[in-house]
Amino acid sequence: MGLGAQLKAQFFYGLRQEYGKNRVQYNEFDWVFYRFERYDVYFYRGNEDLAEQVARLTDKHLVRVENFLDAPLDERVQILVFNNLSDLKQSNVNSSTEEDYNTSGVTRISGRRLFLYFNGSYEELENNLRSGLAEVVLSNLVYGSFTESIKNSTLLNLPEWYTEGLISFVGDNWNSEVDNRVKDGFLSGRYKRINSLTGEEARYAGHSMWHYIAQTYGAKVVKNIVYMAIINRNIESGFNYILGKDLDAITEGWRNFYMNLYKDAQNEDVLKGKPFLKAPKWRVVTRLTASENGRYLAYVYQKFGEYKVYIYDFEKEKRKRILKGGYKIAQNTDYSFPLLAWHPNNSILAMFTEEKGFVYLNFYNLEEKELEKKQFFKFDKILSFSYSRDGKKFLLSATKDGQSDIFIYTILNTKIEQLTKDSYDDLEPTFFDNDKRVAFTSNRITDTLKQGEESFDFPKETYDIFAMEAEVPEDTTVIWRMTNSDRINERKPDEYAPGYLAFVSNRSGTVNRHLIQIDSAISYVDTTTHYDYSFKEFQVTDYNRNILAQDFDPERGKTFDLILRDNRYRIFNTPYESPADLQLQPVRSPGIVEEENGATTGKEEAQQAEWSETSSAMYYPGVKMEDFEVNIEDYEFDNSEPEETPRKEKPQAKRVNILPLPELATNPGEKEEELEIPPQRNYFLSFYQDDLNVGFDNVFSNPQYQRFTGFVTPDLLNFGFNANVKVGVTDLMHDYSVIGAVRTTFQPLSGTSLTPNAEFYVALLDYKDRWDKQYTFSRRSQLLVQDFNTYQRIITHEVFPKFIFPFNPVASIRGGIGYRIDKNVTLSREPASLSTNDLYRDYLVARLSYVYDNTRKLGLNLYAGLRYKIFTEYYRNLKTSPTGLHTAGIDARHYTVIHRNLIWANRFASGVSFGPEKLIYIMGGVDNSFSTQFEPNTPIAQDNNYVFQTLVTNMRGSFQNIRNGDKFAVINSELRWPFLSYFFRRPLRSDFFKNLQLIAFGDVGTAWNGLTPYSPENVINSKEIPFGSGKIVLDSQKEPIVAGVGGGLRTRLFGYFVRFDVAWGIEDGLVKPRIFYFSLGTDF
Repeated sequence: MGLGAQLKAQFFYGLRQEYGKNRVQYNEFDWVFYRFERYDVYFYRGNEDLAEQVARLTDKHLVRVENFLDAPLDERVQILVFNNLSDLKQSNVNSSTEEDYNTSGVTRISGRRLFLYFNGSYEELENNLRSGLAEVVLSNLVYGSFTESIKNSTLLNLPEWYTEGLISFVGDNWNSEVDNRVKDGFLSGRYKRINSLTGEEARYAGHSMWHYIAQTYGAKVVKNIVYMAIINRNIESGFNYILGKDLDAITEGWRNFYMNLYKDAQNEDVLKGKPFLKAPKWRVVTRLTASENGRYLAYVYQKFGEYKVYIYDFEKEKRKRILKGGYKIAQNTDYSFPLLAWHPNNSILAMFTEEKGFVYLNFYNLEEKELEKKQFFKFDKILSFSYSRDGKKFLLSATKDGQSDIFIYTILNTKIEQLTKDSYDDLEPTFFDNDKRVAFTSNRITDTLKQGEESFDFPKETYDIFAMEAEVPEDTTVIWRMTNSDRINERKPDEYAPGYLAFVSNRSGTVNRHLIQIDSAISYVDTTTHYDYSFKEFQVTDYNRNILAQDFDPERGKTFDLILRDNRYRIFNTPYESPADLQLQPVRSPGIVEEENGATTGKEEAQQAEWSETSSAMYYPGVKMEDFEVNIEDYEFDNSEPEETPRKEKPQAKRVNILPLPELATNPGEKEEELEIPPQRNYFLSFYQDDLNVGFDNVFSNPQYQRFTGFVTPDLLNFGFNANVKVGVTDLMHDYSVIGAVRTTFQPLSGTSLTPNAEFYVALLDYKDRWDKQYTFSRRSQLLVQDFNTYQRIITHEVFPKFIFPFNPVASIRGGIGYRIDKNVTLSREPASLSTNDLYRDYLVARLSYVYDNTRKLGLNLYAGLRYKIFTEYYRNLKTSPTGLHTAGIDARHYTVIHRNLIWANRFASGVSFGPEKLIYIMGGVDNSFSTQFEPNTPIAQDNNYVFQTLVTNMRGSFQNIRNGDKFAVINSELRWPFLSYFFRRPLRSDFFKNLQLIAFGDVGTAWNGLTPYSPENVINSKEIPFGSGKIVLDSQKEPIVAGVGGGLRTRLFGYFVRFDVAWGIEDGLVKPRIFYFSLGTDF
């Protein structure tokens, strides 16, 4: 659960509502940690190997990152390691994502915590660790040390491309994936306005900017640019002082650099013909697989975390959605599932998914049109899988105990055979050669399997293709290394044709399809025939965009390629060509070099072999000799005498390298200096200071219904200009937090009070388990001026425990039962007031609500998606009868993206109060206004037994109390347009101008008594005139529904979200004079 906004216990007070997404805890984690000299590594038991590897990587990279940015850390770094992303999404770390109602002076206390999860790839783990360390170091550089200085986050406004791009630049090398995204961004024209980019687009564009600077001016200037920008609190200063050019010139050079780099790709089509499928905007295609008979193609759409699995039938030319899951919230989107594989019978599609912290196996039967689902045990995560030819087994790449290995899983009896067992990444396995062998991707540095042996070697920074027999190996087994290329990734092996394996490689700078041809020749004959094996590598495609996924259908002659172009995912269906039809030409790649007498290949030989077009024939060490033996004892010779062949010595597998090991500049296979692992320590609860908030506004921190005193007064509805201080502490895991706040006004009344209105509250938040718990205590004191000499202080104490049960990340039920006591004290200003007794009222309070929120934040007070709350509450006076106040209501808000960050926001809210006691809803104006005006002529139903009052907004164009009653309904509609950031291509130096929004709005609504607004019971519909001893009741002929239209500006000023509106009210069909509003705080 998030913090901040979660403390709003009040159900209806203007626009202020409690929403927020949920972190759902399905599992319990027993945390322990290793303490090193400069950092701690936290993990849960059973993850020791993964934690130790993270410690070694941190030891390797922390100093490098500090040196690169020239910003040494002076505090301990805390690293939390999770087994997978599903576990991280259950935790509460960084869960405070809700935007505060008032973005006041939030002082950011720079943290030293970073969070990692293992997705099966140590390469990505290392990149993510570097990025995390870069973010920690950059945060320390920007905001300073916690012990030495606390700097307000509003003093420095760094664009998203600047910070996220720098973190990506430090964390991840320039590679084919980054290049593919940047190429697509430039060629599609999306990078014309770098300032308007957000999310992934900002990260890739920023990465390319820093890469351009490093390539053009040298990597050493990066830290100087950042340092000067921070010192001067202006990003342009860094470029001007260090490079002698302003940002416009740098941006122009950046564009020219990449447009020149990609000019050849600009005039070429990625593939000939139209794509078979073009994904809609914002949807990501993550998987595709064709059935063996070629009739069906299954693929996965993902959009902001929600996934859908489709099957396309080529005979019927129709598609069908067979599975849907996830939630459209764009938080920690996991693209690693669903995984798909077709059963060889072509009628069953198997799918692995992750739900509620567990792995599930799904089977969809096309003939019966049924979906079967069951939990899949024994693995932390499935990375990839495929069927055996008989459909009885799965070949899996899966993570278990913090490492990825290859397994064969028998479906019927759940038997598991582990083929690899070491610390290297073993990914994307596939059967070939009639299921006798397995090809897979790995970053291992040797071609020897040592089962269960701990390795302290850093793996290669790139991946190669390996092969082995499809059976559990011996403790030490030599396998095939089919590729071994310096700084080149070879991934996704798949059998293309008998004797050929297809894979993808970035050898050409773009990920294209390659083939490996496996040839054999008789090496020598003794009692058996021995074979040498050779490999030839061929490049099949020459696309200018990366192949993200591929599949083949030789039966129907189809090849499917997944390509990203113009920010849209496209599946191309091209003809399948056999190897004989491809006219293959071998690539210039390192060839196979035999070792002489066990000695490693010399440098000169290795260089010659690097440009060898063919591989020398040699013994294939991954295959048992028995598989190729010929029993000559039973062989019948012909009459001719065979030529005598000299006997050869049997080659030793351990002395054969299929390819020479490269000499990398980073020396990735070097034996690291062994890091001493300290003893495990148990994690005990300890607290750290969280954000400090110092602000000024016109509302309460913990809004409550105010007492109704018989007449409506703005004194209670509006707190007055006040100062507030809120400070919180939280534990490392964000499971527990303690928040305290105090608030007081600056309007002393002479002879009465220096602080007439004040508030104090404290809250304990417990998010450790599935049920979230919040315990709050608040005290509020308000001064009510009844007449010139009569002052009344209203003191309210409330204790409220609230319990939250999240159904999923977007929906929850929330409720609790509390106690409230109100004390009315008449202040003594003259003798008569001394005899007035204090008045006490105490209430039992019960609240219940259902909250749904799948919104995505696009900017300051800019969202996309839907959020709503349906609620009810009950107040019972414990000392008087009859008693009982019931309320019920709804507040729904929908945000539509018109174009980029132009947003159309709509809200509908309605509420009703019923029972012996009632709540009066007072409609009009805006929240948190400093120019509150009141409509005194709107009548109030005095016989309605009102005990509390609250405010209903927005109703711009009217004063407060334009309408009132025990029911209300209001509709608000706004167009929100941050027009400067929308048009400007360069970063806006000022936070004021960056967040400046132009608003057009319309409001319509009413508050009333009776069944409908037009009922005679509604007090606005009649007017009483005294006549003699009686009265005359007239039809007022007033229209109960009021409206307002207008426009305004929004921006952030000194850390505060300020609103300026001008509105014209519409009442009884007439347009009223304009009203200006100046207020603080985000609105709906």
